[in-house]
Amino acid sequence: MDKLQPYSPLQGLAGTTGINVKLKELNRFNLILRGKQDDNKFMKSAQKIFDKLPVKPNSTYQKSGITIIWVSPDEWILTGDYDKLEKVKTDLDKSLENTHYALIDTSDYYMSANISGNNVRETLEKGVVVDLHDSAFPIGYATGTRYEKAVINLHREDNNSYNIIFRRSFAPYLWGHLVKASQEFK
Repeated sequence: MDKLQPYSPLQGLAGTTGINVKLKELNRFNLILRGKQDDNKFMKSAQKIFDKLPVKPNSTYQKSGITIIWVSPDEWILTGDYDKLEKVKTDLDKSLENTHYALIDTSDYYMSANISGNNVRETLEKGVVVDLHDSAFPIGYATGTRYEKAVINLHREDNNSYNIIFRRSFAPYLWGHLVKASQEFK
């Protein structure tokens, strides 16, 4: 049997491409990992797989193409390319089996996009309610927020690049707003 591929609600929708603003869908998995940050056994077991979990608010850590986003003292988002999903789940389940934890695959509920380019900040500032200035939102920073009415998790990957995690049900709505907001920067 062929491997099932996730359906994208963005199929057929035009994005943006160019040096000023580029918007593209990312084919990534999304896992929620929950465990007590003050549980040494849990933390050490998770660190066997990733070296560390970010423990400061709004921080991230990347290893081997997997991004770990701090959500709360007891919750992290793990995201990466779909081809790594089964290995990450298997490795974590094995390492954490004698601890109190939860690992939830939310890939069918959330999806990801990347927005980048010279005018990415100006495009995002049209709809987000957080300060995107370098001093308030440095590289590696991530936070839950919203763009217009869509709830998102926004992660600043590098100087002119942000990854966005959002509910599939908001995909066409969010995509349309981002494309419209970027139009003046063509």
